[in-house]
Amino acid sequence: MIRGAIRTKQQWWDLLGPEVDASIGGRLLGTQMAHLGPTLIGYAFVGVSFDFEKGGRIRTARGNAKALQFRAEATSEQAGADIETAMVNVQAAREAIPPARAEVDAAERSYAIELARFDAGTGTGLEVIQSQNMQARAKLTFIEQILRFNAAQIELAAAIGHLSPELFAP
Repeated sequence: MIRGAIRTKQQWWDLLGPEVDASIGGRLLGTQMAHLGPTLIGYAFVGVSFDFEKGGRIRTARGNAKALQFRAEATSEQAGADIETAMVNVQAAREAIPPARAEVDAAERSYAIELARFDAGTGTGLEVIQSQNMQARAKLTFIEQILRFNAAQIELAAAIGHLSPELFAP
C-alpha cells in the first residue's frame, strides 16, 4: 500500500515536475576589434511540461495501488475468517471428548458386568462378545475425537501462522 502510494507520487512529480536549464558562458563583444572585451552571458530556463502518456501511467499506477489495497484487505478478512473457523472447530472438538470418554467408561462397565454374568453362568458368550464390540467401538470413537481435536489445533496453528515447515522436518 505505502510502496504504491510512493510510486504514484513519484510519477506525478515526473509528470508535472519542473524542468530547469541554466548556462553561463563568456564571449568577446564589441563593434570594433579594439573595443572587444570579455562579457559574461548567462541564462536560465525554468518550465513545466505535461505529458499525456505519463498521465495515463499515473492513473494506471493509482489503479494498481487500489487493487493491491483491496487484495490486502480481502486477504486480511479471509485470514480472520479462517482463524475464527479454526477456533470454533477446536472448541467443538474439545467438547466432544468428554462424552466419548464417558461412553468408553460405560462400555467397560457393561463388559465387566456381562463377563461377570457369564462367569456366574447367567449370561451367554454372545452377550460378552456384543459388550466387547461396544467397548471397541466406544474406544474407536474416543480416539477419533482426540484425533479431530489434534487436527483442529493444527488447523488453528496454521491459520494464525504458527505452523512452519521446520516443525515437520525429520
